[in-house]
Amino acid sequence: MIHDRYQAEVNVNYSLMESESLRHEYEIETYIFAPKSLGVNRHTCSKSNFYKSIQNFIRLKASSVLLEDLTGFGRDYLGQIKSAIIKYEEDDREVNFTQLSQNLKLFCCSFESSLRKRRRKVIKNLPNNKFAPEAREYLAQSTTMVQNFREMRKLLIKRIKGRKLFNLIDEYLSYIVYTNAFKLLSVLKNKKNLQNNDLEVLRGEVLRIIQGEFSYGKASQFLLPSNEGTNEEYVYRNKVILKKPIWGILHLDIDKRDEGGFREHIILSLAAGISMVVATLLAFYFQKRFGNFTFPFFVALVLGYMAKDRIKEALRIILTDKILSKTVDKNTKIFSHSGSKIGHLTETFSFQSKSELPKEVFEMREKNRDEDIHRDNSYDENVLVYKKKVKLNPKKFRQSYDKLHAEGIKDLIRFNITPFLYRMDNPIHYAHGLTEDGEEMERIKCHRVYHINFVLKFSDRVKESLDRYRIVLNRKGILNIEREV
Repeated sequence: MIHDRYQAEVNVNYSLMESESLRHEYEIETYIFAPKSLGVNRHTCSKSNFYKSIQNFIRLKASSVLLEDLTGFGRDYLGQIKSAIIKYEEDDREVNFTQLSQNLKLFCCSFESSLRKRRRKVIKNLPNNKFAPEAREYLAQSTTMVQNFREMRKLLIKRIKGRKLFNLIDEYLSYIVYTNAFKLLSVLKNKKNLQNNDLEVLRGEVLRIIQGEFSYGKASQFLLPSNEGTNEEYVYRNKVILKKPIWGILHLDIDKRDEGGFREHIILSLAAGISMVVATLLAFYFQKRFGNFTFPFFVALVLGYMAKDRIKEALRIILTDKILSKTVDKNTKIFSHSGSKIGHLTETFSFQSKSELPKEVFEMREKNRDEDIHRDNSYDENVLVYKKKVKLNPKKFRQSYDKLHAEGIKDLIRFNITPFLYRMDNPIHYAHGLTEDGEEMERIKCHRVYHINFVLKFSDRVKESLDRYRIVLNRKGILNIEREV
């Protein structure tokens, strides 16, 4: 789980490449435990409001094996790009340019994913003696891949449009290389306790790669970060102009439909009809007993109207809880880039009491919990439950995407915590204490924070897992996310 100031993001990877079954299903259940003092309950947070705070992103999981074998996957990637360039140079029809664009973007995504995976592997092995050979292999493979890619620019001779696209991809590749190198360098510099000659040499090698990419960027007129100014253009170009269109090639098309609207209208009509029947029967009874145009009959009509209104509202609540809570709220179809339907997902949202929760979820929430010694933990929080069930067709998926370009599905859920902030107290409080000598009183600044717990349950036909996260936040937004073990 990652976060920025107002949003938390859950990332689930699901592989389909090794599956031979005709259908694969998995379910993600998110249990949100919010303190009652925040006022987020079934009366203040409707389904429509909750779904405004939820964003779903479903995209392909880029292959991360690109750097594992340059004579294997690497050659295949570059070979496909070379073939696409030659075909485009011979015939500049839009279909050929589209194919070239897709190959370049997929290569870029896989290269970034592979680079990130290998860098983390190197960092993980830093305490071991194997880190230096692995780090050098990582650096050699990444620079070799980029050099081989740049060699293909000379194939684009006649087509200016294709050359411009190639240069944009090259600019982003350069950004990927030196960004990952900077991250590795910062970790190497912080390892003061590793007094190793290889470590010092490795730092120099990483620095030379960064210097080389900066020199290349200046010669190619790429936008680079500067010590002067806000660098907003640099961030905007790399994060919006370049990254979004490149990684957008992996995002799948979805068709989302609200499934609860029609059923809700039926329930409201049913509640109104039943309440009207009750009111009409009361009116007939008192009319027969007291006659028309009498004061008792007038009082009975007024009471019947009052009862009708209350019965209607009570039935609406009861039927909504009993019926809509058992059905899905939204149904989304998932399509490949070729337009073939490869799956669909359903979503439901509801409030539950802790007594209704699955035993394992309740135990995960209460695990290692001792901050509320004098409080009944069963009633101190409101529980929001968001369930998402995804069904995928591996056969159709493999027909659309081979192992070279995609390993499976990356399912991202982004949750906006703004609705939880409205009733929060001031983020700063002051307490009184004593100075170090104990002779004077002093005013001490204290930070007021709240905790919202997330329990995530993932399940498919093979396995089931539970994770718990604690979001630390105040009125200004998220301060930290801690994984509870």
